[in-house]
Amino acid sequence: MCAAAEQTLRRTVRSEVADRFSLVEVPESAVTDVIAALRASTIKGKKATVRRERGGAR
Repeated sequence: MCAAAEQTLRRTVRSEVADRFSLVEVPESAVTDVIAALRASTIKGKKATVRRERGGAR
């Protein structure tokens, strides 16, 4: 994962964590970079499904 995406992820606020998924808030200016970086990486050796929530802010 690129350094800029890692820095952004460290500043994120988890809004919901469940057994099979997590929702995180990411600054609007970093959404595209964070999604691209997560899609290019693995979590516990597996590709994660990463997408932007369409419902907007809670």
